[in-house]
Amino acid sequence: MIDRRTFLAGALAASSLAGPASAQAFPSKPIKFVCPFPPGAGSDAISRQTTERMSRNLGQTIVVENRAGAAGNIGLEYLSKQAADGYSIGLISTSTAILNPLVYKSLPYNAERDFVPIGLISSLPYILVVNNDVPARTLPELIALAKAQPGKLAFASPGLGHASHLGGELLKEQAGIDMIHVPYQGSGPATTDLIGGRTTMLFALLSDSLPLLQAGKLRAIAIPTRQRSPLVPQVPTFAEAGIADFDMTAWFGVVGVAGTPQPVIARLNAALNEAVQDSTMRKWLEGAGQQPLGGSTAEFARLIQTERDRWRPVVRKSGITLS
Repeated sequence: MIDRRTFLAGALAASSLAGPASAQAFPSKPIKFVCPFPPGAGSDAISRQTTERMSRNLGQTIVVENRAGAAGNIGLEYLSKQAADGYSIGLISTSTAILNPLVYKSLPYNAERDFVPIGLISSLPYILVVNNDVPARTLPELIALAKAQPGKLAFASPGLGHASHLGGELLKEQAGIDMIHVPYQGSGPATTDLIGGRTTMLFALLSDSLPLLQAGKLRAIAIPTRQRSPLVPQVPTFAEAGIADFDMTAWFGVVGVAGTPQPVIARLNAALNEAVQDSTMRKWLEGAGQQPLGGSTAEFARLIQTERDRWRPVVRKSGITLS
């Protein structure tokens, strides 16, 4: 007969082997991928392009679930409540990982505590554009114009607390200028009024504004990235125009539920990197004005922390609060 001490020792040994064994078998069933935005949105397309390739790499079906609403907060709340086993993962972005936690009074999830980074998919640069009636053609000229007319120039944004809004607030702070913020219900109306001359400037995603720039409906002033974009090589960076350390880049990545075993995270990270390196995936991303990324979980974690540190004082100084 096995005594109690022997039984407990055997049980502990079995439990210690269960984690690695289950990780080696992962995935043994379909994986759920939560997209916190509606079908048809750009983030939905990224989710489906990514999961299609991850599914092939893992040899298992990945089902995209759209849980849209409240600027992505509904989907992230849902994901945070799933089991930490690798079978529930999801899309996270600059807005849901960084900006929403900073501007909302309270959220039903904690971006720092509830999720674990798996890897980056891509990044999308912003660009500062103006309507064609604005006499300034360079960033120094635009700043000089704002200083000559304090409180008169208006910068548009797709809404309060949006990255575009915070970009305008950061420009005000770093350039020492006073401008009016005009929030809209989405990027479409904001861009329409900018073209019509009802506002002065807008931090827009390059992928959204590129057709308008090419058609001559808007004019680019500077791009807030470390290097010039090959899509608009003639447009100088903010650093070249005199404002250093001004980086505005949106990004998309994949996260799991906090507590997911590390071997499972590593398996998912490898599958994601294979997906991002796929030639057709890279071509699709670049065609959409995005830069393919990939990389390690540690690199993703460092980016998230850097972004939080960058935007926290901007939000605090601006006093932006959403309920």
